Amino acid sequence: MAMAQELVAQLDELFEIDAQARKQGLSQEDRQLLRLEKSQPLLEQIKSQIQAARTSRLPKSVLAKACNYTLALWSRLTRFLEHPELELSNNLAENSMRPAALGRRYEQLGIRQSLRTSKPKKFASLLRGSRVNAGEVWRAPGSDTRYGIDLVPPKIGLPSDGG
Repeated sequence: MAMAQELVAQLDELFEIDAQARKQGLSQEDRQLLRLEKSQPLLEQIKSQIQAARTSRLPKSVLAKACNYTLALWSRLTRFLEHPELELSNNLAENSMRPAALGRRYEQLGIRQSLRTSKPKKFASLLRGSRVNAGEVWRAPGSDTRYGIDLVPPKIGLPSDGG
């Protein structure tokens, strides 16, 4: 547990370095120099701690798997050192996409329909969305098609008709 807290504290330091660069209004070149001066040594410490944690655990343990995963992606995780225009976090991008993604999700689920809409119609709307996304709907013998759809989408791995 102490190792995890130490790693989180070091990650907080990384974000603080970038916050300092933003607050000072540094150019991209100066930002890269600051990252190379302060962030790179910190990342080397983090990497050595992850490697030590991996060797101190059994290879199939959850911690060792997490360490292997992190080390396998290390070049991607440290790419921000080579490209000063990259942010450490993608929160800004995710937050800007969220309204569009949520709106699309609500439409698929039929949540924006009026509250007077019956439950079967909402369920049909949900399955209609999965039908569009999944292609041909699997038809089970005796399936309920009262609403013009089948109740089992094909992505669950069930056998097809007559096949």
